[in-house]
Amino acid sequence: MQDSSWKFAFKDPHWGIFEETRKLETRKRFNTRGHVWFYVLMDIQEGEVLFHDGETLRDIGLRRFGLFMPSWSLSYGEFQAASYHSIGCWSDLPLPETPSAEELSRPFIFEPKDWRVPASREEAVSLLKASRIITYVDRCKKANVVTRKIKTILDLEYNKGVKITAIAKKLQLSNARISTSFQRDLGISPVDYRNLLRSLVSVYYIAQGKKVADVSRTVGFETQSRFHSSARRFLMTSPRKFRAD
Repeated sequence: MQDSSWKFAFKDPHWGIFEETRKLETRKRFNTRGHVWFYVLMDIQEGEVLFHDGETLRDIGLRRFGLFMPSWSLSYGEFQAASYHSIGCWSDLPLPETPSAEELSRPFIFEPKDWRVPASREEAVSLLKASRIITYVDRCKKANVVTRKIKTILDLEYNKGVKITAIAKKLQLSNARISTSFQRDLGISPVDYRNLLRSLVSVYYIAQGKKVADVSRTVGFETQSRFHSSARRFLMTSPRKFRAD
């Protein structure tokens, strides 16, 4: 069971802000936005939120914190009887190159020095550099070479109807080998990751005001019914709920 509300606004096609209020009884949640990066400030009002740091699930010990997710990154968290409010920004344009670019290539939890949403990519980098990193939450930290290759192919071709059998053939491995490797390292099957990616990327496009039917095709779903089924599984709601105000 959940109670949720969202607000979205885009000042241009490549920069948006969002606000979310949610109450979840129990929820295991993979997080990614594909080619989109996002910066979010979270206020946990009730319950517990645990994040996987690449080794194990852990309580970060903060009720108010920031989460930065670079493009193509993957994190995992568990929400246990949790209520939270979050505000943030997202963009499909890369962050400016900085001396700390390596630090910004992996997802992490941070303690913000300034509790405000950045108004530009440059300000996002400035605020992140001024904040204290609590822990990295990179679900791919322990992934082996095979898993990383599979993920890269899925990231690049998720919206092109890529089949797992085709990936196996390309890597000259069996379907069982790539599925076992991916599931062991990332905690999700290749097929589920592809559909997760499609579903979560769709939120960005729908929030921009694009038609759900068009977004369904853009992210690679063959039918709208499959899109809605996947969205309800990974987003726990109808994709139409993410339309901008």
